[in-house]
Amino acid sequence: MDWSKSYSRLIENAGIIHTTLAPIRLTRLQLTRLFLAQLNRDLLSSMAGLSSTMTGKYSRFVENVGIIRKTLAPIRLSRMQLMGLLLAQFWRDRGAAARITLVLLIGLISAIVLDRLIRPETLEALGLPLGGSSTRTKVDFQTMLEACKSKYPKQPFLIRAFGVEYVVFPSSYFDEIKKLPEKQASALAFFRDSFHEPWSGIPRQSAELLKAVSVDLPRAIPSFVRARQADCAATCKSVIGAPTEWKEVTLFAAMQEIVASTNASAFVGRELGTNRKWIRCVERLPMAALIGTVLLSYLPLVLRPFFKPILFAPAIWLRWNMANMLTPILNEDWREFDESMDRKQLLGPKDKGKVPMTGWLLNRYKSGQASMKRLIDDYITLSFESTASSAGTLFFIMGELAADPALADTLRRELLSCAPNGTLPLTHLTELRRMDSVMRESTRANPFSHLVLYRKLLTPLKLSVGPKLPAGTNICVDAHHINFATSLWKNPTEFDGMRHYKKRQSPENEQRFKFANLGADSPGWGDGLQACPGRLFADNTLKIILTHLLLNYEFRLRPNETKPKKGSAPNGTMYPDMWAKILFRSRAAFLLDHSNAPQQTDAAAHVIRSDLNKNLPALVGAMQEECAVALDSRMPECNGSSRVHLTEALNVAWTPIYVYMTIAQAVAQVTTRVLCGQELARNEEWIKMSVKTTINAMQTAAAIREKYPPYLRWLAPYLMKGPKLSLANRRRAAEVISPIMEKRMAGKGDGTGHGDGIQWLIAASGARRKSVLELADEQLFLTIASIHSTSASTLSILHDLADHPMDHENILKELETVQKSCGGMWTKESLYKLERLDSFMKESQRVHPIGLGQFVRSARILGSHGVADKRAVTVTRSAVKPYTFKDGFHLPANTLISFPMAELNHDPDIWHDTDTFDGSRFLRLRQQGDPNAWQFAFVGENSINFGAGTHACPGRYYVSQEIKLMLAHLLLKYEITWPEGKRRPANMAHDFATPPSPMAEMMFRTKKSR
Repeated sequence: MDWSKSYSRLIENAGIIHTTLAPIRLTRLQLTRLFLAQLNRDLLSSMAGLSSTMTGKYSRFVENVGIIRKTLAPIRLSRMQLMGLLLAQFWRDRGAAARITLVLLIGLISAIVLDRLIRPETLEALGLPLGGSSTRTKVDFQTMLEACKSKYPKQPFLIRAFGVEYVVFPSSYFDEIKKLPEKQASALAFFRDSFHEPWSGIPRQSAELLKAVSVDLPRAIPSFVRARQADCAATCKSVIGAPTEWKEVTLFAAMQEIVASTNASAFVGRELGTNRKWIRCVERLPMAALIGTVLLSYLPLVLRPFFKPILFAPAIWLRWNMANMLTPILNEDWREFDESMDRKQLLGPKDKGKVPMTGWLLNRYKSGQASMKRLIDDYITLSFESTASSAGTLFFIMGELAADPALADTLRRELLSCAPNGTLPLTHLTELRRMDSVMRESTRANPFSHLVLYRKLLTPLKLSVGPKLPAGTNICVDAHHINFATSLWKNPTEFDGMRHYKKRQSPENEQRFKFANLGADSPGWGDGLQACPGRLFADNTLKIILTHLLLNYEFRLRPNETKPKKGSAPNGTMYPDMWAKILFRSRAAFLLDHSNAPQQTDAAAHVIRSDLNKNLPALVGAMQEECAVALDSRMPECNGSSRVHLTEALNVAWTPIYVYMTIAQAVAQVTTRVLCGQELARNEEWIKMSVKTTINAMQTAAAIREKYPPYLRWLAPYLMKGPKLSLANRRRAAEVISPIMEKRMAGKGDGTGHGDGIQWLIAASGARRKSVLELADEQLFLTIASIHSTSASTLSILHDLADHPMDHENILKELETVQKSCGGMWTKESLYKLERLDSFMKESQRVHPIGLGQFVRSARILGSHGVADKRAVTVTRSAVKPYTFKDGFHLPANTLISFPMAELNHDPDIWHDTDTFDGSRFLRLRQQGDPNAWQFAFVGENSINFGAGTHACPGRYYVSQEIKLMLAHLLLKYEITWPEGKRRPANMAHDFATPPSPMAEMMFRTKKSR
């Protein structure tokens, strides 16, 4: 308010001055100078007045002091006593707030002064150079290390972080420092002091805990693999769920919770391990201790003891909660230990449940030292040290895999080989060499810290370089110039997931370059007798979690984003981007919601299971006729000038053909003849609709999952082209089939006796009269179930025939012989006699399984020639309710499961020489045993390409018959081979399907009559 009045008076005075001086006609500049000159005189006058006032007050103060001194002179007070009286009066005259402020101010000034007096002398006095003097080193520790390496290549230097000095030794002194005995240079002492134990809530690590973790736990790891897989699955289901579309997940938080719960279930049991309160305490304890440590570092030394209870109160509270939750569990463990009659059996490996950590600790505690407090301290230490570092490591590994989907696919193929049905072997998981390589490469490129071998000197020490260091000095080693040394690694700045896998291919490196290995080229675990004791358990934890994530989820970076960022603290510790997100999607998501695609009905399923199979013998003639018409009308002339009937084709030149679409349309025509009758089979529009139905349905479903969240998918039919095309396709199909349906409903035949799918569907409908659209939808659904998988299998067999000319020739002789015996008209019995062709078809299916799904244009080429792609799966099921297997493996409700074909198809315990394509393999098996057991359409324990059990493909007998007719027609009328220098290309891969490449060009030539 006073300022407002002053400003108003200033404006008023300026107006008066301007009016008064207007006749003189001064310029604005002259007027401003006059004004400033007057202002200066006024200020000088004010200052003089203030000085006079202050002088007067001081004079009165001195006068008052003099009066007081004269008054008190008879008492003969000293100056100090007189000053005390004055200060006492001053204190009494002040209010409560002023008194508190004054006390705090005096205390702070005293603490700062005292801190300077008692603070240990900096190690710079020993001649050590200071690295990291710029503010940039607080966020770019790597740059600081590289600068120091350049300036001081062979001598130690100092860094300061959080009020602590570290002596950093060059990486070349790694071996010398790792050999220092603990009584001289202690890692435990360093970490205890760093986290201000015991105030931080991090208890002292006991010798018994170290022994249990380094000796007892590794011995038991293999026996707990399956139980830990179940723990991991339950946690991932809770944390990530089973999203059918891409879902954003905060990476570090998710990985930390998965690690914390998976480890806790092993240590304290699944009940507490999945308890949200316990998980939150485990997750927050490291952060609470870290925050308290950092804040404490900014306080003077003399004040730290007073503030520790305040700053570490959250950590102490978390520890108190954890102790309360642990107590009943540890009491029960202790009781079981005391009552056990067979300690060896109690402490030995078990195939499920939590590890007997309590028993191991009690067995190792010295007499009289065991107590509940000590057990709780060791368990909290175990939880603290097994979570944060593993979560950070997993964060960076997942970031690398999300950025490189091809690398993730490489690991999935390894898992399908090493972990049948996703079940890991009961070992230390050393079989997962590629995964191990990715893990080690990630820790090399994204280390937990740029510095390693942290030690606190317990005695003065003089190393081979640098000055003699006093006791209490913190020392460490530069690990950055090990992880990125060009002498150790080729292109060290590049991430190469298979770097260490390739190095292990040499016999001398068989046991080197593993994730959990120690050594001067693997500094992350420390080394020597003070190396991380839990590294084997961490290795096991990470592999179990990665196995589950790889087999059950797709993951990728968000659009236009790079790998999650990482930062470094002033002490060299690396930390992840806590808020980074990546996208997850369940690999089991095969949804067609809102795509307007035709859906399965009970009637359609009944037609395939019952009507089709029982009518197969009667259908062979019509199938043979339609097969000839379909192929003859679609195969080009040898000169490729036009499409004409085969009998008109020239017999001279080879013609290159992309044969897949020809086969697909021919299969569609033959299938339509069976399902809809001859009239519709010769309708080219219907055939094209049949072929396109599946492609459009799959592409549309994928696009909907990509573009819309679940709550907006209802918009897809209105906004997207795919659903509209599907609906238009269905309506047009109804229009095309309508005349035929009207004839059938009116009882008017078409000369075929109605032995086709239309009549079967009408009969299966019972008394209810279906609409034409419903019947058209059922017919289109049957095309989805039959056309593309049959076409892919036929093409795959053709590829293998071109690759194996000897088998090709033998099969051709068999075809000619059997065809002659049946007079050129195939029957079910004559097709059964094609044993050599049937054997070759089944061997092609064994080596190159098609798997679940269809191929689309976005498919990626994987694998190499001659190697079965390991992505193909079969026997896909959804658990309609929770189910637990005999070995304890648990399936939650709605879980999708599948079985990898390649694992069984290449099992050396079942098949001899599994990697060799043997076209007569199943022919010999039929001759040696049951002649029906090894047919192409047979399903059994060792043959699951068509599925298994009551849900095995119901149309497999029809498919077998159709493929034989197609191949017989092609092989008897054409010579077929690869272009010169070519052979079977790599299979494609899309989701769970591995079909042959439809873009492979084959050479055809019409045969001359024999």
